Amino acid sequence: MCKNGFRASKTLARIIARSESYIRQNDALADIFIDKKTNKTVQENDLIKMPNLAKTLELISIYNISAFYNSDLTRQMVKEINENGRFYLYINYFYDMKLIIF
Repeated sequence: MCKNGFRASKTLARIIARSESYIRQNDALADIFIDKKTNKTVQENDLIKMPNLAKTLELISIYNISAFYNSDLTRQMVKEINENGRFYLYINYFYDMKLIIF
């Protein structure tokens, strides 16, 4: 679904449109939800693809859950989350979280 994409429902398109200012401030979200040709938010029935999420899920399926908690993928996720400013995570956040959850 992430790799091949899915069609935006009317409700999803409406939510994305309402969140446009936030989406435009976040490069990762803009890559997914802003149409590069029209520079507008995704509309109903537009195809949404999430290639980075597809790669992440593929890595987890190959290398087990440790790819999520303690790998280069972990470091990249922490870096992107910290750069987008909503919260700050430390590098062992996911590893420590695993210890709590599992």
